[in-house]
Amino acid sequence: MARGRTQSVGDLVGGIVRTWERRAGGPIERVIVRWREVVGDSIAYSARPVETEGKTLIVEVRDSVWRDQLARFYKPKMLQKLKRCLGGAVINDIRFRVARDVSQWENR
Repeated sequence: MARGRTQSVGDLVGGIVRTWERRAGGPIERVIVRWREVVGDSIAYSARPVETEGKTLIVEVRDSVWRDQLARFYKPKMLQKLKRCLGGAVINDIRFRVARDVSQWENR
């Protein structure tokens, strides 16, 4: 930051996130950083990105109800937002699976 120039906290955090994304490089790291922004708080509480297989994002969910609902009703919108946030076709499919142990998830 230049001397005498002020930045809002939002601008500062945004700059840090963008720098981290450039350094992280891989699609899963970029998805993790932007996940809550892409899916919103309620979905982020019950679903989390865990890995990619090619251009397919693997998302673990709390239970089979979440898996079915996300796959059936939210997947197209999530893909659209991911493409917009990440630029281009980094992710072109999402596969949902039930997590084996959600007790290890952070309290979100």
